[in-house]
Amino acid sequence: MITYLTERGIFYLFISSLIIFAIVTICMLEYNYRMIDIAILLLPGVITGFLYNYAIRDFSDRFYYFVLDGLMALSAMLMLIPAI
Repeated sequence: MITYLTERGIFYLFISSLIIFAIVTICMLEYNYRMIDIAILLLPGVITGFLYNYAIRDFSDRFYYFVLDGLMALSAMLMLIPAI
């Protein structure tokens, strides 16, 4: 889908995805998740939002594999802290 969108369209898709992600994650409060768990799950999305401008300029594999893909594992690792 990214290949068919303009740069502006990609930006709107990115922002829309982050907003939907935040809304769905916050809705987890209705299922009695703790606030710390919600915050931990939201953290990678917030970091990704701040990295957008850098990501559209840097196409290195290291950045995409280790930083952006690593953010998906970050919340899983952080979820271990309150469980201890």
